Amino acid sequence: MEKFEIVQIKDKDREELKKFLIQEDSSFIERLSSRVNIEDYNNKIIKNATIYGVKVENDIVAIIAYYRNDYETNIAYLTYLCVNSKYRKNNLATKLLNIMVNDCIEKNFKIIRLETDKQNNIARKFYEKKGFIEYNEFNNSVFYEKKIKKLMILGGSRYIIPVIDIAHKLGCYVITCDYLPDNIAHKYSDEYANVSIIDKDLVLEKAKELKIDGIMSFACDPGVETAAYVAEKLNLPSCGSYESVHILQNKG
Repeated sequence: MEKFEIVQIKDKDREELKKFLIQEDSSFIERLSSRVNIEDYNNKIIKNATIYGVKVENDIVAIIAYYRNDYETNIAYLTYLCVNSKYRKNNLATKLLNIMVNDCIEKNFKIIRLETDKQNNIARKFYEKKGFIEYNEFNNSVFYEKKIKKLMILGGSRYIIPVIDIAHKLGCYVITCDYLPDNIAHKYSDEYANVSIIDKDLVLEKAKELKIDGIMSFACDPGVETAAYVAEKLNLPSCGSYESVHILQNKG
C-alpha cells in the first residue's frame, strides 16, 4: 500500500515542482504550456503562492497552489490542482483542497475562486461537488467561487446525503460527525469528525476547533439536543434554545 506524505512546497523544491508541472502538462485539455511559460509560472507560484504537495517515496504525485494574499478583499484564488493519473483514486485532490479551505478559514478569507476549462467536465463535476458555484464564463473558461461557510451535520446515515448535496450547492464546506467512520454520508462530506454525537461537550470542543458557522441534526434524533447545545454555546443559528429542544426531545 502506498504511503502518502503531504508537505508544503518551498523554494528549495523549485526544481522538483518544475519537473512535476512539465510532467503533468498534458493532463489538462488546454496545456499549461500553451498559456504560460512553465519556468516563469513555476517561479511565480514559488514566490507568491501557497503550495502543498503529496509525495510518494520522495516523488511529487499531486500539487495544489493557491494565492492567499489579498487581505483587502479576503478572496483566495486556486491557480493549480493536479494529481498524477496513477494516484487519482486516493482522494488526494480532496485532501489538498481541504488544506486550502482550512488555511483560508484560519486566515479569515471568505471566498475561493478558480478558473477551469469549459470542456473539462471531470474538473467541473469535482468542484461543483465540493460546493463551488459557477459565476461567469468567458471564451473557453468557466469561473467558479465558493463562499466559505462550515456546516457541521450530526450523524452519517444515508438520509443526510441529500442535505449534504444541498449544502454543497449553497457553497458550504460540510463536516459530518459521529463515532462510526464507515457510515455512508461521510463519503460525501468534505470532512469527517470522529466524535459521538450524544457527547455534547466533545462535539462543542470539536466545533470550536473546526471553527464552524452552523450545526444541525437531520433525521437523527440523538443529535438534535447536541446541535441546539452547541449552537447556543457558540451563538450560532438554531431551531430553538437548548432548554426548549431538551423539553421537546424528552418524550418520557
